[in-house]
Amino acid sequence: MSDLTPKLTPKLTPKSPKFKLKASLPELVTKLRNLGVVLSDHVQLGWFGGDPKMAQELGKLVQVGLKTATTGLLWEYEAENEQIPKPGDVEIIINWDGDVLAVIETTSVAVLAFSDVDAEYAKAEGEGDGSLEFWRQTHWRYFADMCRQIDREPSESMPVVCERFRVLHSPPDSG
Repeated sequence: MSDLTPKLTPKLTPKSPKFKLKASLPELVTKLRNLGVVLSDHVQLGWFGGDPKMAQELGKLVQVGLKTATTGLLWEYEAENEQIPKPGDVEIIINWDGDVLAVIETTSVAVLAFSDVDAEYAKAEGEGDGSLEFWRQTHWRYFADMCRQIDREPSESMPVVCERFRVLHSPPDSG
């Protein structure tokens, strides 16, 4: 029997705000498969960012092909007792209203010090002006907030999980 139970990730944790889910994970998987999306039986559900506006904006960047990478704080994965992503992982990305924005597959993962993230990776994140400076400013604020929540001190050497992905499906009428 297939395990289609949602796997909690740092993108979707018990501490996350309430969101609407228009269908159960098995229903979403069936719907996507009926659209011709090839999915394994191990699919996760999540979103990007920490609030409704960010989830929608970042999801749209994925849809238009500007965002092909995302970064998480390793310490947050550890605090949530969750595995970091690995190549081949598939995730259904939703917005706060439960609309499917994209289905992505992880293609590579690297754990780096915050200070070691480079300009090419920052551009792949697709946010703001695509610069390393923008990436560092926005991610520092976000990770500093995460650090406070898990009782850690942010630093230039804090470990971040740099995940690259490809889009498997992007509904034309989503969100």
